[in-house]
Amino acid sequence: MRGTTKDWSHEIVNTQDRKAVRSLSETGRELLGILESYEKIGFVNVAGLCAALDLPKITLVTFSCLASIRGKQELQLDLLKTFFFRSRKFAAGQKLLADLNAITPTRLIVILPDLEPKRTWGWDIEEDELTCACELMIDDAREKLPDGFDVVCWSHLETDPREYQRALLWALEPTQRILVHQEAEHLREYPDILFPDGVDVSARKQVAAYAHEGRQLEKLHPHAILVQSEFPPERKDKMYQPLRNRPLPIIHPFE
Repeated sequence: MRGTTKDWSHEIVNTQDRKAVRSLSETGRELLGILESYEKIGFVNVAGLCAALDLPKITLVTFSCLASIRGKQELQLDLLKTFFFRSRKFAAGQKLLADLNAITPTRLIVILPDLEPKRTWGWDIEEDELTCACELMIDDAREKLPDGFDVVCWSHLETDPREYQRALLWALEPTQRILVHQEAEHLREYPDILFPDGVDVSARKQVAAYAHEGRQLEKLHPHAILVQSEFPPERKDKMYQPLRNRPLPIIHPFE
């Protein structure tokens, strides 16, 4: 499916965003038209999105949450059972990638949060063991993945683990209480996952982890576009932003 050269400027109130859309190349406008045809709730950081679309190669990033065995501190060792791959999002992601690649080279980096069970959930398992398990999942599924999908462990992207500790201190600040409370309520909706330290503690760590990930992505892939695959998307979008210098561009192509 090819995109259109729809004039977005009349639909965007923000002056900076309108200017960014008007300055897009013809190819950029076509790519934006494709993304608009998929978008479900509205782009985050239109100006940043436009800048990314006018590059010679587009980098999309998404996360695929790990699946655990109910009542155990144990992962399901199958990449295709992680959250992104086991849902209809996988097929929709393939179609989106194909549509974009028809115009401009595009890759999708799917990140496995291999440190999350230990760092956030509080499992009594060493991080190296979790990373090894995720690496094996990726290797076992490699031949099943379509071209353009690049699955990596978060630990391979993290440049300085001490920055996560600084994010934890930030998450302790009173101004983050509402966000931590909302995340705690969200985590209670997942009875399959054990939280040995308690949901409230894990929620604070989760808020810190998202902010840390957003900052790290800015350093590693400054022009990446996040493909939001988590729920609720509006709140998850905000969780990546607090420690960044510039807002992360985010699209929402999935139901």
